[in-house]
Amino acid sequence: MANNYDASQVGVPYVRIPSFTLDYPTPGNARVEAQEVSAVKLANGEVKVIDKVGMLAFRIQSHQLAETFPLINPETGANLGASMSYQQLLVGITSALRKAQIDRDTPPAIVTPTEPEAP
Repeated sequence: MANNYDASQVGVPYVRIPSFTLDYPTPGNARVEAQEVSAVKLANGEVKVIDKVGMLAFRIQSHQLAETFPLINPETGANLGASMSYQQLLVGITSALRKAQIDRDTPPAIVTPTEPEAP
């Protein structure tokens, strides 16, 4: 029996990935490991984890960067009709991380109040 990936149905168990690790030792090469769990959406909208299902692992290597994969709705499992390359994925993740680093390391701007102009 195939796994259900549709998280939109209340009371119907499905497989989800609540966490993953991305190891990115050199540009263009990455290893992804994800914990899969069986879960169920409750009537109040909360998600209850039933059990760990296993680990999913795959590599992205430099010769695969131009390959594309379909974008899939994480709530319903439906194909969104668009795709992304592995290079776009890695650039997007590393860009978001770099922005978070810059935001963390940049002190807030000091706003100096200005005097109102004389009439």
